[in-house]
Amino acid sequence: MDKYQNLSIRARVAFGGRCLESILSTIGETKDEWMLILDTIREYSSGDPGKWHYKMSELTPFSIEEDIPFERKDYQYFTLEEHNVLKKLYAKSGNPPKEIIGLIFEIGTKDLYSSITQKSPETLKMLERIIHLLNVNKCTIPNSDDLLKYSIEEQGGWGVKFSPAGA
Repeated sequence: MDKYQNLSIRARVAFGGRCLESILSTIGETKDEWMLILDTIREYSSGDPGKWHYKMSELTPFSIEEDIPFERKDYQYFTLEEHNVLKKLYAKSGNPPKEIIGLIFEIGTKDLYSSITQKSPETLKMLERIIHLLNVNKCTIPNSDDLLKYSIEEQGGWGVKFSPAGA
């Protein structure tokens, strides 16, 4: 895990997204079906983590699978149709992708309303859990070398903004 400890929070979320793509591929899911989630995760690296927090919270498995009618969930970013698509995807995908999505959300929001200290060891443990899930499910660990330049020493630990396509 030493390799990942200097990754900024933005880079940790981006790497988590890559890990999600890896596990989806391994379990035979098509990337196109998951673009709503993947695109939202990618927004973190170049956007405002505070705004991302609200948007992503509507997409987490906990929120989607919560036994409350859509109309009472007070969604602001997504439609009933998108909600139902995600509900079906989560139901058929099994636990590992859902757990990874939850962990990515936690990495992106853990230190949001405080300061990042000691290189955020809690989010590093979450990243370690994601890697463990990939290993257990015999998934390829994605390359993160291009993310190493986004240091936790920059921008208060969040790191500089970057385009996920240009990472």
